[in-house]
Amino acid sequence: MSNFSSQENGEYVWTTTESISQIDSARPHFSLSAETSRSWSVNGRDDHREIHLIDSSTEEDSLPKWPDSRRTVSTKFAPLRNNKLAIYIAAKEPTDMQVFEFEGDTWPLDQRIYEYALTDINKLQRSLYNDGYAVFAVAQRPPDAIRFRSKMGGDSILLNAHERAMDEISAEYSSIIRAHCARVSKFPEVRRATTDIYTVWELCRVLFMGSERKSARLGSALVGWVNECFPIKEFSKMDITRLRESPRPLEEPQLWACVQKLIVRSNSLVNKVLESVIRSSEISAERQAVEQLYGYLNTKPRIEQYYGREFDYRLGQWQNTCREFANSLELSDENTQDSIITIVNILCADMQTVFQHCYSWQEALTAWIAHGHPNVSHADIRELLEAVLPNFPLQEDNYVELALKAFLRVEIEEGLRICENIDIWLAAHLADMFQKLKFVDAPTINGGFLSINNTQPQCSLREYYLLSYAELLVTSTSLWQVGFEYFRHCPLFGRSYMQQLIARMPTDSEWKTQKILNICKVNELHEEARIICKQASIWKKKRYASAILYYTKAGDTPRLTKIAHNFLDEYIETGELTYINVIDSVSLCEKPDESINFLVQYRNFHELLKTRQYRPAGQALVDMLKSHIAPRRFWPILLINSLPLLRQGENQGEEVVLNVEENSEVLRILQEVTSHHREEFLACIEKVKRWYKGDRGYDEIDDNLTVVRLALAKNLSRTIWH
Repeated sequence: MSNFSSQENGEYVWTTTESISQIDSARPHFSLSAETSRSWSVNGRDDHREIHLIDSSTEEDSLPKWPDSRRTVSTKFAPLRNNKLAIYIAAKEPTDMQVFEFEGDTWPLDQRIYEYALTDINKLQRSLYNDGYAVFAVAQRPPDAIRFRSKMGGDSILLNAHERAMDEISAEYSSIIRAHCARVSKFPEVRRATTDIYTVWELCRVLFMGSERKSARLGSALVGWVNECFPIKEFSKMDITRLRESPRPLEEPQLWACVQKLIVRSNSLVNKVLESVIRSSEISAERQAVEQLYGYLNTKPRIEQYYGREFDYRLGQWQNTCREFANSLELSDENTQDSIITIVNILCADMQTVFQHCYSWQEALTAWIAHGHPNVSHADIRELLEAVLPNFPLQEDNYVELALKAFLRVEIEEGLRICENIDIWLAAHLADMFQKLKFVDAPTINGGFLSINNTQPQCSLREYYLLSYAELLVTSTSLWQVGFEYFRHCPLFGRSYMQQLIARMPTDSEWKTQKILNICKVNELHEEARIICKQASIWKKKRYASAILYYTKAGDTPRLTKIAHNFLDEYIETGELTYINVIDSVSLCEKPDESINFLVQYRNFHELLKTRQYRPAGQALVDMLKSHIAPRRFWPILLINSLPLLRQGENQGEEVVLNVEENSEVLRILQEVTSHHREEFLACIEKVKRWYKGDRGYDEIDDNLTVVRLALAKNLSRTIWH
């Protein structure tokens, strides 16, 4: 068990009691990159540590020198550039102080730093994962809201509304897996992996999800599954076609072996082959025997024709008739006679004969079911499987076979655990379906989290596998958004996973940043959105428009104030409004930050001056001073900016730019600046003196702003006179 968390310094911390080999095989998958040895800062200390390098992803149990028991491993993940992590592994000695030797020297514990690069999902699998989410999203809806175009069989009447919905969902999953198999047909490895997924999914669909599980057609559905997922190896379709078209099929050496295999598989092509034999052969005892065999095959009782125990009775009668036919055979061709007897033994479900003509336990199981137990139930399958397996040794390293065996035994938790090794997509979506159909209970396992005194909330199998799958997706450069959608459907731990991961997604483009922020908005991750906006603005630190936008979304007032002060400082130094284009390019909210709001108002003030709207400009200037929205250190600039307004009022004579109240407010600010904040004022004036002359048309500015005082006095007298 392990616990994944973050520290204030941005490092990921993972503590676990598992062996290092288990850590290396955990998701997200990592591969070691080829870097040279360098100095690293670990926990604030500069340590020179060796970097252990290999060229490919680490395999489970690939680091056997680490002890597998009684060791506590603490791993720190420090994010690097280019989607990489630096991983520092610290460990305590085993309780028995066992020391492991490595090439004659003591293994250098805690002396290595691994640099891992996140590996992306195979691009050929992305379409399956992407299409799978569309079906998964529908599966989370209420049953009456689930509508697909697929048609269900008559047995669907046996299912309630929820089960019918799940039947349609499972069929839709099958459809997208088949389509994916067709897309990757030219890529053998991916096609094989997808075929494995389909094989397991279809068995689970037959056993647990489809309408067949509640009808008498379970046996025939299993036969159909084997015929689809395990094609006949001994004979191809071309071989069967050649036999059917042969002018003398009885002389074909493969005829009876092919017929026997088709009988084992309950394949309807056997009728076509026998018809060809009858049609192409001269009248003889052999032809007559084939005609009789053909007749028996076509009169075999069908389970849907009878009710209850009557089918067993009719099947028994038919098998006795077949045995009498086999015992009465007296053919001159011993090969034909022996072959027909073998076929009859298969039809009568003779265990030894059936097993002799099967190459796998899957084929043997379904053949025995088809010919001996057509009305099989779930309870019967486990017993039949136990009789079959001793005759067909299981490949213990074949995850598909192990998963099939587990599901046939209705060991669902074990089956899901094995499916995780086939493809986590398969385990996650099967777990989701199983819980919806109530084949697995809700809280059953700890969800991969370290439990302290059993106080940690328990996680369902469904959520455990969905979390694991979503973790894989968020490491993908193309499917990371889908990963967060899966987290949304994990009620217990999904939100905490999103909180941990969303703020650490690389914001390497503005488009991606907006996508990440939208995920935060949908899931109400307000604090994480604030952090992301800060990160994005740092990334855009020299692009002020984007920085203002992101800092505004993050509510980061100090940084917005700093940006505004930078612009104002530049104006104090040069007298140029360089930020106007920046402000114009930012789509601000209705209530922008105060510092940004001042920049907007100051820009508007200059626009009014430029268009000779002096009275509105005067009101705007006084409002900025009176509301204290303007930084105090910028007040001298605003006072100087009042000069052209006051001069216009003096020149035009009739127009009052500032009324008595406004004039008094400006005079009050002037007195406060020159008397109470003189050092700050003088520093500003010294900078302004460098550029205020010339085309600005200002009179000489002294350290008391005498020119402003005189202009205000004249404006006051003119205002009183008017």
